[in-house]
Amino acid sequence: MPSIYTGSRPSLPCLQTGYIQLPYDMRRVPGPLELADGGRLDSLSLAVVAIADPTAYAEVAAETGRGFRFSQFLMPADFATRQGSQHIFSGREVKMMDTSALRRQLADKLVFLGASWHSNAYGVGPQVDMHASPGGPEPGVMLHANYVEAMLDRSGTFTPVSDATAEGVELFLVLALGLFGALNLHFLWKWAALLTGCLFSILLSYTLLQNLGLFLDFLVPLVVILLHKVAEELLMIWRDLRLARKASIPGQKSQPVEVFQ
Repeated sequence: MPSIYTGSRPSLPCLQTGYIQLPYDMRRVPGPLELADGGRLDSLSLAVVAIADPTAYAEVAAETGRGFRFSQFLMPADFATRQGSQHIFSGREVKMMDTSALRRQLADKLVFLGASWHSNAYGVGPQVDMHASPGGPEPGVMLHANYVEAMLDRSGTFTPVSDATAEGVELFLVLALGLFGALNLHFLWKWAALLTGCLFSILLSYTLLQNLGLFLDFLVPLVVILLHKVAEELLMIWRDLRLARKASIPGQKSQPVEVFQ
């Protein structure tokens, strides 16, 4: 869609264009969109990074098919005033603030303009442009700031490993645990093998994350499966104890129980 800047773009070489649509997955750093005419359109955060750090922009824009990067989300409390440096300004503060003081606060900074009013009246109704994020509800302007921070500070960004590597690690764990499950071993050895596999996955994920910036995205389902198995076993033990207790009560007939393993 054209804008008031469309006709003046040739005379404004410093002007960058980007879309502001947030991704459905808030952990996903919005990348460029392929246009119908064959061109590409950067996101707002990507266009900002192109101005602030062309090297970081080139690295992010070149990642095609590798998934997305996870960032450590900054929440409104992280933008609070610290050590005399203010990070959030209301429209009233900008109008009333001394020009030189405002310049000292904003000089050489990346500045985002966003909505911060309530939908019904002053202080009444839900706040506009609020979105769910991994850290909780957050204004859209702060989400864009998060994405820029994630691309500029690579220590807070992580990339999932390739599908081939993840599938290889998963196949190794499945075969190893399946082998232990098929062997005629005491159940404690089988539980030890299961816990060892989970601990190995956690240690491997932590090592890759801290040293190579790689994230094993199958770790979370693996931990969920482990917790499900533990809860299932505890429920079976509790059920067996209840049946044994009922069978031991004099004068009370116990019902036959069929157990499928």
